[in-house]
Amino acid sequence: MKKSVAPNPNLKHRIRSPHLGSDGFVLVAVLLLIAVAVVLVVTTSSVSQTERKAVSNSANQEIARQNALFALNFTGQFKLYCCS
Repeated sequence: MKKSVAPNPNLKHRIRSPHLGSDGFVLVAVLLLIAVAVVLVVTTSSVSQTERKAVSNSANQEIARQNALFALNFTGQFKLYCCS
């Protein structure tokens, strides 16, 4: 006579589906990709804003230089400071 073996209730928790672990991996991978994309967008935005400020400052500096040269030329003192 064969002995019937009662199923162990704890054994059910030890058997894993082959797809159970990969679902978690895909979720982590997608979240990681989203985080990298957000970091890239924030970095690009920050660099773009810095470049815009630099261009604006450069343009304002050129306008101020032209205004100063115009004022010196207008008052006739340009020849004293230039080409001496």
